[in-house]
Amino acid sequence: MREAIPVLAVIQEDLVTEPEQETFIREVREWTSGTYTAGFRTDADLKDRVVHGLHQHELSLAGGRADSSEMLERSRAALPNSAGIGILVVITVAGPARSLIRPADMSALDFGRSLMQEAMFGESAVLRATLDERVATLVVNG
Repeated sequence: MREAIPVLAVIQEDLVTEPEQETFIREVREWTSGTYTAGFRTDADLKDRVVHGLHQHELSLAGGRADSSEMLERSRAALPNSAGIGILVVITVAGPARSLIRPADMSALDFGRSLMQEAMFGESAVLRATLDERVATLVVNG
């Protein structure tokens, strides 16, 4: 039953705890789902951890549950119609499907330029320009 109920455990750090308390804290941190645990030292820290934990919980509810069949369908739909010999196609899908960016934002020219600039020249750039300006190359492991 404990895994069916969301738990937000925020534990004060730098306290002397009894062995039974340590066992309980360890057990709560090992629960596999519905649990957010964090430590805090100050009142401001506590507030930040609670707000963050509630936010994480809200995001997990908004996303719904991952459906592996639906994810497989989306990955197959993203495959190119034909791939030649020697072409590696990598497709990643995250679940569950949801909009992270509003359609109006995606069509904004500034937004597209900003994404492309970040993808090509940002701190964690993943695209590299080629001689053909219509093509960008995905960079794997730098």
